[in-house]
Amino acid sequence: MKLFFSPGVFSVIISYIMNLIKLFKRFIEWRIWFYLILSAAAFNYAGVYADSILDFAPPPDEYSLRFIPDSLILTSSAGLFLTGKIVQNNKPSVTLEEIGSLNSDSVFILDRVFMRDFSEGFNLASGITEYSSLAMPLIPLAGTAFNSNYKQSVSIILEYSEALMYSLGTKNLLKGLVKRFRPYAYYSETGGYFSPSYLVTENPETAMSFPSGHTSAAFTGAVFAGMMFNRYYPDSPLKIPLWITALAAASATGVLRVMSGNHYVTDVVSGAVIGSFFGFIVPCMHDIKYE
Repeated sequence: MKLFFSPGVFSVIISYIMNLIKLFKRFIEWRIWFYLILSAAAFNYAGVYADSILDFAPPPDEYSLRFIPDSLILTSSAGLFLTGKIVQNNKPSVTLEEIGSLNSDSVFILDRVFMRDFSEGFNLASGITEYSSLAMPLIPLAGTAFNSNYKQSVSIILEYSEALMYSLGTKNLLKGLVKRFRPYAYYSETGGYFSPSYLVTENPETAMSFPSGHTSAAFTGAVFAGMMFNRYYPDSPLKIPLWITALAAASATGVLRVMSGNHYVTDVVSGAVIGSFFGFIVPCMHDIKYE
């Protein structure tokens, strides 16, 4: 025990962890790999504990896709997503004059209290919690797949895609229409993490603070996962733990986005509302009984 907790061993462990962090940050531009690994882990986790989930399996044909209403939901969500992306991509660039004229006194008092400069560590952590939340629907998906309810599996995939497109489309549309500088932009003139020239020439999202995209995506995944579990496994003892875990990860994402200097409190609250709304309403739209 003394050997394990000796200063030398402790420093080696810390050095190893720091090297892993550096290696991860080197590949941060390809975060999709992290998402895929996390997704595989979540799917495997659900498979390992599938027996406890499947004890409360749903009726096989209670939920099924319907061509006309589901086509309308899918096309409208895709249309909103594309519209939002076009509006966001055509937003005018910021200028050095705008950066130089920023004054934190003009920021809403609640946002001003918690605003801070960019933090690479908190930014990285917010990405991890975001993708953890996005992977949560894989748990009910794995349950239906292992129970051979493939219609339900397809329904979950389709509905989740729609919820994400609605959420991302709304987020992108608002980012394109609302000009709000990120908190870290206010520190660029006084030796902040980013220089004014970087914010103008290298960062197209400098004035896209509202709303928080990470938070909206995280809450979409979290609420949608809970809704799917409520639908397919209403009597499962895992229902409440899943809701708590999913919402905790999504909430952590919002907090970390503020601490990272990327967003204001009102940005993440708005993102949470957007994500929660579409994570909730899309399953409800599919639950409506059409004659």
